[in-house]
Amino acid sequence: MPGSCGIVFEKQIYRPGEVVNGKVHCTFAADCKVRDIKITFSGRIKVSWKVGKTTVYKREPLFEMESGLLLCETSFTPGYYVYPFTFNLPGNLPSSIEVLHGSVKYKAHAKIDKEWCIDDTCEKVFTVYSCYYLGSMISSPIESVKEKIPLSLGAEGPIRLTVNLSNNCYAPNQMVPFIATVRNNSGTTVNEVRFKIMQGFTFEVNERTTETIQTETQELAVIDSVVNPRDERFWNLELRIPADTFIGNMPNCDCMKIFWKIKVCGCVRRLKFVCVFIYRAKCICLFLTGICT
Repeated sequence: MPGSCGIVFEKQIYRPGEVVNGKVHCTFAADCKVRDIKITFSGRIKVSWKVGKTTVYKREPLFEMESGLLLCETSFTPGYYVYPFTFNLPGNLPSSIEVLHGSVKYKAHAKIDKEWCIDDTCEKVFTVYSCYYLGSMISSPIESVKEKIPLSLGAEGPIRLTVNLSNNCYAPNQMVPFIATVRNNSGTTVNEVRFKIMQGFTFEVNERTTETIQTETQELAVIDSVVNPRDERFWNLELRIPADTFIGNMPNCDCMKIFWKIKVCGCVRRLKFVCVFIYRAKCICLFLTGICT
């Protein structure tokens, strides 16, 4: 007759490098010989997305550890048995996360290795989590500049957007004050300047990349944001970091990275220009895209 097993952890959330304690619960419905009760702990990163009919996929192991809970082959009579286990998590692990196109997962797998019987197995996922503490981080101001030449008649020079932040360290639900300056060196008028903050993930496999947005603020439309040709204007603005922002650390996770974006949109006649400022960890890098509407 079949038996069963289950895994119980002392707690559900652990930090990298922490000792994990728990128990394997075993139930035997009949007499049987067991070679060993093995428990395996593992972590992995997985990313996957579609490009046409092709699936881009990568599975990257973080660690795997196996431990035997019996000293030797043992005969069991029907009943309920409990075997404790303990193991040390490796340090510098990425936090558990599951989003579109990617995930970081940790689990324990137990197997009752029976003689002349079907083995009993079970699995249980547990969470690894760590984050930066603002008090331990050195903040610094940020200034980022991007230019866009509008693809419209009358365009002479570029439209330059500058964003200044006094700090590069923020917490969920915190207001982010910044100064946005638009210098319009073109011959066309800039209208309807809008801002938003977005958090997402970039995935990379064999030089192929994609990204997904995890959370974002509502778009902030600046009142009276017209910038005439060869004119310059600036605004003191604030946006709030979303309260549900993921703030876990992601070290040793090259195929899956967190980014922050301050996205700026403006209209030039029937053309929309988009400036995207990407903030990663403690530094900021930039790119610029244009979207015709």
